[in-house]
Amino acid sequence: VMEHQPPAKAGDYNQALMELGALVCLPNGAPLCGQCPLAALCAARAAGTALELPRKAAPKARRVEPVTVVLAEDAEGRFLLQQRPGKGLLAGLWQPLAFEGTAMTQPELDAALRAIGLCVQWQAPLQSTRHVFTHRIWQISGFCGTAAGPAPEGCVWASREQMQDEYTLPGAFKAYKKRMGL
Repeated sequence: VMEHQPPAKAGDYNQALMELGALVCLPNGAPLCGQCPLAALCAARAAGTALELPRKAAPKARRVEPVTVVLAEDAEGRFLLQQRPGKGLLAGLWQPLAFEGTAMTQPELDAALRAIGLCVQWQAPLQSTRHVFTHRIWQISGFCGTAAGPAPEGCVWASREQMQDEYTLPGAFKAYKKRMGL
């Protein structure tokens, strides 16, 4: 196709090819090769493959990433939320305390929480869920419990009202909103 492109009219040529594709080649139907002004130059028609085009590229496999979530509630009915980093996936949003890249057991989670100054009295494991992004899948599991004390760095204790007004949770944690009273 590029060997026929006139250098002085590249934009017009490309626009004409797009129109031809939309009105004659018909990507969502049978092509109208009999009406095509370029039928004599068409390699797909000559090869007998016009009905197979366009070929969509196979989608890339999504990476499955384990995530461990902690729904920690204090005596006042507030939940511990952490703010995500300013760049990357769900940048700057607030979420329940989460450890990405690992499916943690309760003892492993206890150690990780002690490292940030938090002690949680566990009530129950959370129902596992998954959230599909365009390029990865979060396989989410975790635990809920009660905790006391100041929020660790990068975290806040938020009431249900604050979670609806100020700290709206991303859809990835939708499965846990009911448990949080939202």
